[in-house]
This record gives sequence, C-alpha cells and structure tokens, in this order.
Amino acid sequence: YGYSLYKGIFNRKIFLFFAFFYSLFSFISLVAPMSIYGLTREPFAALSFLATIYFLRVSFKAVKLKRDRSKTLFIGYVIFFVAFTNEALYVVGLINTFYSFSYGTIMYIVLNSLILARRYTYALNETEKLTLQLKEYNENLEYKVNQRTQDLMAKTAEISSMLQNLQQGIFTIDQNCSVKGESSAHCHTIFDAEDLSGRSVSEFLFKDSNVPSDTHGQIS
Repeated sequence: YGYSLYKGIFNRKIFLFFAFFYSLFSFISLVAPMSIYGLTREPFAALSFLATIYFLRVSFKAVKLKRDRSKTLFIGYVIFFVAFTNEALYVVGLINTFYSFSYGTIMYIVLNSLILARRYTYALNETEKLTLQLKEYNENLEYKVNQRTQDLMAKTAEISSMLQNLQQGIFTIDQNCSVKGESSAHCHTIFDAEDLSGRSVSEFLFKDSNVPSDTHGQIS
C-alpha cells in the first residue's frame, strides 16, 4: 500500500525484494509442516525488522516532502516498529514487558484503514464535484446553443423582413449564374415572376431586351 501511495519515493527493486520474500514466507506458512515453518520464524522476523526500518525511512521522507496522508502512514509505521522491537526484546528476555506485536499490527491496520477511507471519501467527493461541473457545463452549453439559435432566427427574420419591404430588386447568384436562395419581393414586380430561385439570370434579366440570345452566355 505504501508503495502505491508514494511510488516516486520507494525504490522499486527493494520493494520487489521484500514482496518476494514475504510471499515466500506466506506460502511456507500455509503449506509447510510446523517443523519447517519454525525454521523460518527468525529469518522472517529479521526481514520484517529491515522492512520496517526501510518503510520508516521512506515515510519520514514523505512527511518532509509534505506528501498526502504521509503523517498518518508514518505514525502507523512507528507504532508497528515499536511494537515489533518490544516483542523481539521481550522474547529474548532483554526486557520484561508483554507481547505487543499483535497490538501494533492492529493499530497499523486501523491507521491504514483510515487512510483508505479518506482516499475513498476524497475520490467520492471529487466524482460528485465533477458530475456537478459537467451538469452545469451541459446546462450552460444548452443555454448558449438556444441563445445562438434564437439570435440566428432573429437575424434571419430581420433579413427576410428587409427583403420583403425593400423597394429594390435584390438577389444572389451562384457560380452558374443562377439565382440562389431568397430574393427581395420587389423582384417579383420587376421581373414579373413569383419565384426566381434556381432560375438562370439570363432567363429573366434579358427578357424582352434587344440583346441577342447568343451573347447572353458571354454577359453571364
């Protein structure tokens, strides 16, 4: 767990070393006879002591760097280390205290559980915050789209009204010299036609004129 929390501080090779031997000891404790398991207790204790020292060093560095939740994790390692050291010294008869390893382990697990709970709560709060932000963004986007649509409709209506009331013949043509889209209402009076859309300019522009038909294409 500490490695996943502080990947930039933990040495990957050292972490894999401890992970391998802890996995090995766990496998031996599950499948090996008690006589063989008993031989691994001292090496396991020594490895645990070294691992705890290393984790203490790393977590202290994380505290100095002000990493998230590093203080809680450091306190957990300190409690675990004190309990482990006390039990080791008590077992060999150097001090007269009590078996404390199980208590230290429980405290370490409780502190790690608090860290996990805080991380879960933080992730949940962030998810809710992002959901609200996304909802607000969608609502704002929908409002902007509706506003732009209304603005476009208003402009279209304004242009249409202008074309209907302007006393001039106005129309647009495409590259083929054909009327494109709407034209002003006055065009209907000028060219005596209800709808000019799609019609060739030469078809009505030179109607009743003296311009020869073979020159219409050149003028267009």
